[in-house]
Amino acid sequence: MTTLEDSLNQRMTTLENNLNQRMTTLEDSLNQRMTTLENNLNQKLDDLAGKVDMLDQKIIVINRNFMVRMENSNVSQNEMSVMPLYSMRTGAEIPNCPATLAEFNTLTASQAGQLLREADEVVPRGREQRIRKLKLTFGISWLSV
Repeated sequence: MTTLEDSLNQRMTTLENNLNQRMTTLEDSLNQRMTTLENNLNQKLDDLAGKVDMLDQKIIVINRNFMVRMENSNVSQNEMSVMPLYSMRTGAEIPNCPATLAEFNTLTASQAGQLLREADEVVPRGREQRIRKLKLTFGISWLSV
């Protein structure tokens, strides 16, 4: 081999090595970006799954409360039993619900406000307005309100 061939071989080897190094760097960079994108996508999927679960719970609670309101729509006398609503926050029965129509009228403004918040309702200012809204929220017929 001549010096020219040696020189060309050396330059070709150098170019090949540089190209391989660039390709490796590019491949590493692409792998890192793909991993980041995959992690971001997995996080978004987890977030979406959580939102779907919350939506599922809300739909279940809305359905249960609809059935409770239908049942409570027949309440017309003070001694009649009232079914409790379910909390939009927890999905469980709202604690300390009045058991009868008469018990609604014994609630304090604070108690009525707490029950309305648990039912995810806007809380009016006065005690009478709160109790009236609470009765309507529970599905008690407007004739009994």
